[in-house]
Amino acid sequence: MKKLIYIFALPALLLTACGGEEKKEEPNKKQADEAGGGKGNDAHAGSCSFMLDKESGITIKWEAYKHTAKVPVSGYFEDITVTSTSSHPEFTGAMENINLSINTHSINTQDTSRDRKIEQFFFDVLTATETIDGSLKDVEGDMSAGNGTLSMKFNSIEGSLPFDYKVNGEDVTIIATMDLKKWEALEAVASLNEVCKEKHTGDDGITKVWDDVKIVISGKIKKDCEVIAAN
Repeated sequence: MKKLIYIFALPALLLTACGGEEKKEEPNKKQADEAGGGKGNDAHAGSCSFMLDKESGITIKWEAYKHTAKVPVSGYFEDITVTSTSSHPEFTGAMENINLSINTHSINTQDTSRDRKIEQFFFDVLTATETIDGSLKDVEGDMSAGNGTLSMKFNSIEGSLPFDYKVNGEDVTIIATMDLKKWEALEAVASLNEVCKEKHTGDDGITKVWDDVKIVISGKIKKDCEVIAAN
């Protein structure tokens, strides 16, 4: 994905009523209910701000592929440092305040032997990739979906990945695809492929690891609105 987000992922390395006649609400009352916690005529909303929920943290998963049949191999990073500079009056602005740093040696594929091989024969073959550092940029959209750019440094190369995001309540899921060729990481791919040759050989006898890695970043962005009591 060595500080991220960089992966930044990597490589990763890794997101679903019928009644009678409705009673119509006054528009101003409905807006107050939604923004002011459902207090209706008793209160109305002041300004709102958005910010990453640091207590919930962020998860970064990746999905790489082997064999000509493109069989997925997935994992995640256990050690991620997240900074969010401040709250922002816009949802997309709060996303752009997020910076990530991934410890690539915290990779977890639920197979300790495989984890060690990925660390030694992939990450350690790369240049200055003990961590992957990244940040979210140019985010456009709304509180349901949108897109943006993941700016990151990987294998001593600075670049960007386009991403799409979806929102479900406070949960935000970002999905991007990393082309390891663009980051000049194919030598590391070949190194890992050689040491894992048996596992990377499919029923057709071909040994293959694909260049693309899917990255999924998940977190929560909280909305905080000032509630002003009615006169």
